Amino acid sequence: MEVTISPNCKRILLSRKVDDKIIYEPGTFIGVYFSEELKLYTNNNHYKIKYLELYEFSRFYPFKDFVNTFYNIKCNSTGSDRFIAKLLLNNLYGFFGRSYRLIKTLKINNNDLNLFMNESSDTIINIETLDKYSLIKLIETNDNYQIKSNVAISSAITAWARIIMHPFLLINSVLYSDTDSIFTSKPIDSKFVSKQIGYFKDEMNGILIQEARFIGPKRYGYWFYNSKNQRIERSVYAGLERNSLTWKQIIKIK
Repeated sequence: MEVTISPNCKRILLSRKVDDKIIYEPGTFIGVYFSEELKLYTNNNHYKIKYLELYEFSRFYPFKDFVNTFYNIKCNSTGSDRFIAKLLLNNLYGFFGRSYRLIKTLKINNNDLNLFMNESSDTIINIETLDKYSLIKLIETNDNYQIKSNVAISSAITAWARIIMHPFLLINSVLYSDTDSIFTSKPIDSKFVSKQIGYFKDEMNGILIQEARFIGPKRYGYWFYNSKNQRIERSVYAGLERNSLTWKQIIKIK
């Protein structure tokens, strides 16, 4: 598709990929998109869409029984059974969209950084230096790394997720969004909140976040006071273990 987004568009929700980064900017560009998602923008005067080439796929529901089975296990189990069921549900579509390049994020002590750079045969994508160590994003050199994927399935699933999320992203109080979640400065209508599948879940259980910083996709941190008035810090940084960065480290990342 050839897409043109007007510079007058105040909130751009159709993304494009440039140098392995997802960006939301005006301009004219060519990309591959799921047709159902483009229907969100066909009547928007800020978007002009020109179809250059089309591929037709049959509509079917290959994971209906899979999702229903493991969702029921998740809802009615505890411990390892619940954890495994949740893991299978969360990771299902990602396997179909895996890149043929194995990308990793490593934490390297700054004292060892020069030695690592001299000895590594991997392709370095990005380095972010913190107080005592650096976060290095790289493409691992591994000739034996072979995967099977189906980008059509994975892209359709993620596109449908964006379609469902689209009306919520138009809300002014929404500060950040991921595949199926939002951070918002104001409560959303309670009819959209439930522990059932297909609804938002209040992960904070009514507790308010005091401060948050969103650096990029799957890269953010925040802190809050729990019911015992203890300060709790949380962080997400793609490629690293959850909550491995402190709030001080989060605010230093640019």
